[in-house]
Amino acid sequence: PIVMLSMCESAQVTASGAGFVTFFLTRGARAVMGTEGPTLWSLGRDLDLLIIGRLLNGETIGEAFYAAKCEMADKNALALIYSLWGERDARVVATPESLQTTLENT
Repeated sequence: PIVMLSMCESAQVTASGAGFVTFFLTRGARAVMGTEGPTLWSLGRDLDLLIIGRLLNGETIGEAFYAAKCEMADKNALALIYSLWGERDARVVATPESLQTTLENT
């Protein structure tokens, strides 16, 4: 999984290594995105939508995160407090099961 934590201070890690980032990475997440400080809900929503769109178009989380963060930083400097942890080459891949579910729901 790729975990997107668009909430205030969600990527902060304590000196002992505790935090949401390590919690998800040690439980199998390939990548975790979060913020290093307070953020606006609207910025989180806009950044998430850009990243999700890019992921669905085949980009890796590293590519999608970097491009979306650069685009949003031009409009709002708070985009710079977002960070990505884990495997930058993780991507969304359709499985036969997810394709079947999609076909059944159309």
